[in-house]
Parts: sequence; structure tokens; C-alpha cells
Amino acid sequence: RPRARWAPRHAGAPAHCMAPASPRSACDDTSASCGGSVGDLSPGGQVDRWLQALADLEDLEPEGATAEELEQVRVVRAEALRLQGLDAPPTGTWEAHFYLRATLLRFLRGREGDAAKAAEMLVDTIGWFSEQRYWEGLRKFEEEGDPQERELLHKHCPEGPFGVDLRGAPVLYVRLGMKDVGGMIRETCVESTIAHHVYMLERNRFLLNEHSLRRGKALLGHVVVFDFSGMTWARATMTVSFTVWMVGDLFKDRFPETIGWLYCVNVPWFFKVGWGMVAPFLPEGTKRKMRICRSGRALIKELESYVAPDQIPSWLGGRSPEPWPYGEGGDLPRTKDGEGLEGVGVEGCPVALEVINFETVVVEVPPGKTCIWEWSVDHSHIEFALHANGREVLAKRRVSSSEGWQSGKVSACKGAATTLTLTFDNSFWFTRRKRILYKTHLFDEEDDIDTECSEVPVAA
Repeated sequence: RPRARWAPRHAGAPAHCMAPASPRSACDDTSASCGGSVGDLSPGGQVDRWLQALADLEDLEPEGATAEELEQVRVVRAEALRLQGLDAPPTGTWEAHFYLRATLLRFLRGREGDAAKAAEMLVDTIGWFSEQRYWEGLRKFEEEGDPQERELLHKHCPEGPFGVDLRGAPVLYVRLGMKDVGGMIRETCVESTIAHHVYMLERNRFLLNEHSLRRGKALLGHVVVFDFSGMTWARATMTVSFTVWMVGDLFKDRFPETIGWLYCVNVPWFFKVGWGMVAPFLPEGTKRKMRICRSGRALIKELESYVAPDQIPSWLGGRSPEPWPYGEGGDLPRTKDGEGLEGVGVEGCPVALEVINFETVVVEVPPGKTCIWEWSVDHSHIEFALHANGREVLAKRRVSSSEGWQSGKVSACKGAATTLTLTFDNSFWFTRRKRILYKTHLFDEEDDIDTECSEVPVAA
């Protein structure tokens, strides 16, 4: 399968997006605002500070680890070193934190206690950070870009750490119902939107490490609350698809066991329908940690074993006196052409399409651009054809689910755009609907596209 690379091209969140806007410069055990020293950071330099913090992290004892798990952690460390051809873990560099007991335990649990698989996952992740130029991308996101884009992403991204749980770990709140991911991508770009969220992920990791140092024990995982209040069907497809990609792909493979407990509150009437579509893409471990709450009152009751009421924001029914320091979200005003995620998958984030009889996906490929498409069918068969500017370029063919992901690419001529139409035909078995997952990616001619998919010729 083609591998879409995350390589942010624009700068992102301003300094005040990186921590709760609290007058406190550090938090105590009971403060609802938990920015800590993150809030004191200057507008630039966070990435370098995060890297230095990872290099200097103490090897704290992981909370809740059993003697058997700690023994397996030693096995994972030894196997990971063997796979990398190292005699000892690296020191003085950000890679060092991968060999701490807490990190090794997260990977061990992420592979259901299988030490060999955990070691392979760890080594693959270390390579992924380098291959993706992860830290270079975050530094570029931090130092360059349009201030208006940064302010827009901050204003319309209503999420962040607020308060602490009974362990002293920050609690993460995501006002998912008020989040317009499609609008963010439309008004900025895919790279900026993804980079903004990854930047917040690193902010949260840094914050959890700071709180761990205060406790003298490595705190594992956040309590996370998804609030669906205000969710509309129009926003749901784009926002939920993006979130599922973050949780089910990025977190599962690169940041395992990031979530301790996940609470979904104020779920809309169509949640049950949507859940059937997204559940297959979530890790089993994450689904075991999920709790569904119909209202804020039900959430408070569910949370009482983990979070005190005075640490919960007032808009959710808690008794915290602290104001909500992040954006309020809502639909982004349209100032640019395009449809955000509508019809086009975020890089690495598949879009689901239910096919009862006949469905099409239309992609406009600008002049000089290359489009890579990928799709798969969940079961049985589907008939697929591809048209470019109304002309058939791939004849209809019946594809089995056993064939896995299908892919190809089309390059538009420099002088004219190309309209691609992906056709999915289930008319031969319309009594049994099919579920298609598809993704499309647009690249410039000069982009280094890491893919082995075949070029489909298109006449000028």
C-alpha cells in the first residue's frame, strides 16, 4: 500500500494554545488548570525543550506494574537492543526514552503482553520517527507559517488538558461535537491540521511527564472525555473519521496505551449508526476502556472514581471555578474553495462509504498534480471502474475482499485539470450492502511519493 507521509508545511498553534490560560505558573494537587510550566514557555523553542526533556527523563517505576510485567519489560528491552544491534540503550538523546520502563511497559501492553511483538513494535516506531522526520516537521510547524492560520486552528480546536485526576495526571477533554475538522482542512491544509493535532499530542506527553516527576512515579495514560454536544451529521463524518485515525492508527502503533479511560458523553441520536462504522478501526484495548454516557450528569457519576467534581469543567456539569481556556469550536466560516474532507480522505485516514446499489467518488486533480487513490471492500465482492474526464481508463472489474487494498495513481496534464470518478457497483448483489473504505492523496510533481502503485495513463 502507498504510505502517505506526514510532512507539515505550515506553522501552527500559538503559545497560548499550548497550555491552559491560568494565572498559576505551576499546578498543585488540586488545581483545575494543569498547564504547569508549559504555560511559561516562550512562543518558540517548545520542540527543543521537549526533546531535551525526553533525553533527560528519569526511569521512574511505572504505576500499577506487576512483578511479572516488569520482568517482561526487561525482556522487551533486551530484544529491542538485539534487533537494533546495540549493546546498551542510547543516552543523551530523545531515543533514550524508548528504553525507560514506563515506555517499554506501554508497548508491552499495546501488544497484549507479547514481549517479542512489543520489541518489534518499539523498533519499528523508532524507525518511523526518523523516516517521517517527525521532530523536524514539528519544529517547522512551530517556527514558520501564517499567524492567521495558527489563530484559526486554536480558536476552532476545542480541546486540551483541564484539571487532574485522582492520580495527579491531567485529564484531556475533547469537545468533539463542536469540532469542524473538514473546515480546518479547507481553510488551512491537511498538513497544518494534522501537525496542529500532533503538536498538541506532544504538549500532552510533556505535561504527563512533568506530573509524573512530581509524583515520583510514571503515570500511564490519560482519562479522556469526548463530548458530542452540538454534533451534526454534516460534521460527524469528517471529524469522527479524523479522530478514529488518530486513535486507531497513530496512537495504537506509535503511542500505545496513551488512553487510560475514554468517556463519550452527550452522544447524539445517530451515534449507534456511526459506531457500527468506526468500531472496526479502533483497537480492542481502546474499546474495552470506553464508557458511553448519555448526559453530563451520568458522566460525573461515572468519573467520580477517577476525577473529583471540582476538577471537571463547569460546561460539563463539574464544579471547577476555572474558565475553559481553549477555543469554543463551531463551524468555520468559509473563505476558501474546497470541501475539506468531503469526498477526499485525510492522509492515512480512510473515509467509509456504504454501497447498496451504485456509488461514485469524484476527485478533481489540478493541473500538474498527481492523485493516488486507495480503497478496500469489507467483505464479499464489489465491481470497480475508473473514469477520467468521463472516459473509462480502468474497465469494470469484480474485486474480492480477499485481495485487500487496491491502489493506483493518475497524473493530470500541466495545462488542464482531470476529473477522476471512482465507481463502486454493487447492483449484482444489492440485497447485501457493502462497505468501502477509501483514501485519496494529491501530490505536486516534485514531491517524493513513496509508493509502488501503478500509474494509470490518461490521454491529454
